[in-house]
Amino acid sequence: MATRILIVGSSGFIGSQLCESLQNDYEIHRNTFNLLKAGGLEELKKYLLLNRISVVVQLAWNSNGRENYHLSLANYDWRDLTINLSIFCHDNNIKFVGVGSCLDGKLNRTNPYINSKYETKKHLLSMKSTNLIAWVRPFYVVNFEQKRPRIIGDYFEKKESFILKNPNEKLDYIFSEDVVTGFKSVIDNQMMGEIDIGSGFLTSNLDFINRLNEIHGKSDFRMEGVDREYKAGEVASPFLRQFGWIPHVTERFFGIQCI
Repeated sequence: MATRILIVGSSGFIGSQLCESLQNDYEIHRNTFNLLKAGGLEELKKYLLLNRISVVVQLAWNSNGRENYHLSLANYDWRDLTINLSIFCHDNNIKFVGVGSCLDGKLNRTNPYINSKYETKKHLLSMKSTNLIAWVRPFYVVNFEQKRPRIIGDYFEKKESFILKNPNEKLDYIFSEDVVTGFKSVIDNQMMGEIDIGSGFLTSNLDFINRLNEIHGKSDFRMEGVDREYKAGEVASPFLRQFGWIPHVTERFFGIQCI
């Protein structure tokens, strides 16, 4: 019998792709309950037991497609819900996969999104049976259809009058297709603990836009913050590569082999 996996956030741009990627090897269930509505979480818990779900993947959070999503106090509602659900899974021997952020390494009290992710991770990884908990950290996810991150939306919407802010900032960009295969590798190999999904190398915003111009045609743009200095950004751990995962889409875009 195929392992039964329930995806919370299956309608999101990562969740929908992940369901499609897993459906040939697993029995996929999609959460249909409104978890922020009274009684919604309790209904989901009953569903997990009734359907003998073995793995829960919790991708849902306050949408980063919304304006000022990182400042919304709704992030704390998702923190509380995720911790509650993870405790239930832990107590019922259900593996729980949560999704973090490359910025969740420390508290940031002025940013509810980062702060809530940090507090959720800290709680999950402190649980007694850590072999039931995975905390997956996608880095700077790129998706052209969703126009993410914001630099892509600005580029395509205002290509002729595009202003590139902070051109020297360097980030670990990773395409959403590679994030999905990373999640699948985590599930296939039953990985637990903290796991990064990133390219493993840093790219400046300027180099990223120059690469877009090579592909989509040259475009003039202005830059702001050219003289601003940045600390080197965090780079994803190569741990996932030990299991054969390779960020093929990201490699093809940048035209190099990620390390």
